[in-house]
Amino acid sequence: FMVWNAINDPLFGWISDTFGRHRGRDQSGFFSLGSGSSRRLKLIKYGGLLWAGAFMLVWLPPDYSNDQSENSTGFMSGVHFMVSLCFYDGMLTLVEVNHSALLVEITSSGSERAKYNAYSAALAGLGSLSSLVGHASWSRDSLAYFRFTCLGVALLSSAIFYCSYAILQRKRDLHSADSNPNNHSH
Repeated sequence: FMVWNAINDPLFGWISDTFGRHRGRDQSGFFSLGSGSSRRLKLIKYGGLLWAGAFMLVWLPPDYSNDQSENSTGFMSGVHFMVSLCFYDGMLTLVEVNHSALLVEITSSGSERAKYNAYSAALAGLGSLSSLVGHASWSRDSLAYFRFTCLGVALLSSAIFYCSYAILQRKRDLHSADSNPNNHSH
């Protein structure tokens, strides 16, 4: 995991900066800055959905006990955990790298950036409450309720990622229409 963690930050930074460039850069801008914002929004949207899926993958391991020895079952469970953890960490990095870069690209001043960063921090704090829900649903006797809670968190997170993308994309499109001198709808 340590090796993966050392590799994934620059890897996903590179992916973030180069994704979609072969189709040409976004010329409309987003609010007042940044031609890469459309690319970053898409990476946050799809990366967020994959991140939620990776979260569930950690808590829903396949049943390796059929026709295998106890050592083999333990080994396969360990492999599943490491792959799931690396996938989760990779998607976390993908979303966070693009989220951080997007904040710079969609704002034109330090005060505006500070305002959006405060909103982001408040919502991240609110999202952290899901760990309390998870803790409350944990039982050593049965993981069923905990897994159901994790599924709910993953589905809610997916919906929030998708809605956030739609809202920001709509604002971006409205800004593009407003800044287009050929737009005569006003």
